[in-house]
Amino acid sequence: MRKLRRGVLFVSFLTLLFFVRPGGAEERKRMPDTMQAESFSSPFDVPHGHAAKTPFSPKVTPDFRGIRISAPETAKIAADGTVTIPVSMTTQFSAAYLMKFDVLTHHMSVVAVNGKTGASLTSTLQEDDAAAPPPEDREGDPAELESTIFESYLTFDLARFLQFPNAAAVYHVHVTLENHQSNVVTIKIQKPGK
Repeated sequence: MRKLRRGVLFVSFLTLLFFVRPGGAEERKRMPDTMQAESFSSPFDVPHGHAAKTPFSPKVTPDFRGIRISAPETAKIAADGTVTIPVSMTTQFSAAYLMKFDVLTHHMSVVAVNGKTGASLTSTLQEDDAAAPPPEDREGDPAELESTIFESYLTFDLARFLQFPNAAAVYHVHVTLENHQSNVVTIKIQKPGK
């Protein structure tokens, strides 16, 4: 039986934290979570760029490969016209797949479609000042890289990436990475006092 490697791999952009999950057929049992989800009472309490598991992080099965997101059902426009829309994201991919990217989130797009008009807003999940990490050694046994699975967590403020009109609306939101598309979450943006 192959020896299971555990470790933490830091990737830049908001220091995405990946947790190794078992990958071989004989090791399909879910490993206990060694990192406790931090205690936040609301998704609005989680700071933008938080790269660790929270109570709002979507759960995935060991055999899942892709992106899952969750968000509050409603977000209110503040008196100053700003809105905060926390999106919690969990990704799970093989090390072989992740090696294709310098910074994973720089290759992800977030899309919000207005439920009434069909108008869409799109952006990459890349901060303006984010820099690519220095090149690293990307060699390894292909079979081992394919069977080594990393799970990552990120909470981001959707309104930092998309310029929402200052109006009440319903948006259907998803995240994409190449041919991987997350689930769709529906978020209702409300005017103040609603």
